[in-house]
Amino acid sequence: MGKPGYGAHMHIDHVDHPSWQAQIRGSKLWTLEPVPECYNECRTLETVVKAGRSHCPGYKPLVSQDLDNRR
Repeated sequence: MGKPGYGAHMHIDHVDHPSWQAQIRGSKLWTLEPVPECYNECRTLETVVKAGRSHCPGYKPLVSQDLDNRR
């Protein structure tokens, strides 16, 4: 929830159990970075998660950014 451009800085969600995110309204740009041991073989992935979709980031470096302000 927030204004366009609002979001989270690069981080890793360290949780004891698998986690997921549900996009209830609006859309969000997710940027997923490869883990260090994969830097030479993997690339950055960007995807737009729209309302009604879910995402399971789990222990990967990520950034999220709101794309609109629908509430």
